[in-house]
Amino acid sequence: MPGSFKRREEENELIKSFEEALKNRAPIFYDEESFEEIINYYLEKGRYDKALKASNLAGDQYPFSVDILIYKAQILSEIEEFDEAIKVLNKAETIQPMEADIFMLRGNIFNNINKFEDAIGSYERALDLSNEKDEIYYNIGLTYQASEKYEEAIHYLKLSVKNNMSNENALYDLAYCLDVTGQLETSISFYKQFIDQDPYSQYAWYNLGTVIQNLISLKTQFRHMNMPH
Repeated sequence: MPGSFKRREEENELIKSFEEALKNRAPIFYDEESFEEIINYYLEKGRYDKALKASNLAGDQYPFSVDILIYKAQILSEIEEFDEAIKVLNKAETIQPMEADIFMLRGNIFNNINKFEDAIGSYERALDLSNEKDEIYYNIGLTYQASEKYEEAIHYLKLSVKNNMSNENALYDLAYCLDVTGQLETSISFYKQFIDQDPYSQYAWYNLGTVIQNLISLKTQFRHMNMPH
């Protein structure tokens, strides 16, 4: 706790000095890590104007920083300046073509503008470059789900869950896609596999319970529909 309190104090001092420099139009110089901290602070607060200002200043001082460029692209995406965000990511790729985060963010942007095939291509490129595959599989699954290609979505959502059983979002969306395609009953064995591997997995038990509850609900509705009136 003392360490986290000190960290917050340092962050507050950093933000205070940045805002005072902006207000007084004083020259602003920070190391790259401090700029990233300032940008991230404003991003988390939803202060995209200040975040963009900080990223522009940081970019002037560190024009070849891929991390700063990714932050800037993220901010531009948040304010729906998608074309500009893509341009910034293209610049970042020329500097560091093997950075998975570039392709992840590009995939997210393509999703936002309903370019689903381009999004899939970007995520697949990120998949080749990253060790954290569950989130990428999840994003691919969401993209297929958004384009109503539920079988493909199920395939990738299952891969996401297999890589990280605690990914609650992937579990939820998988259950949704299985429900839409009428595969809830066949999915029971899928969750039982995880319970066999990890009997204490609360996520596996929760999802298995959800599936069974939905099946009971559907069968009850079916019986009522077929009862003689």
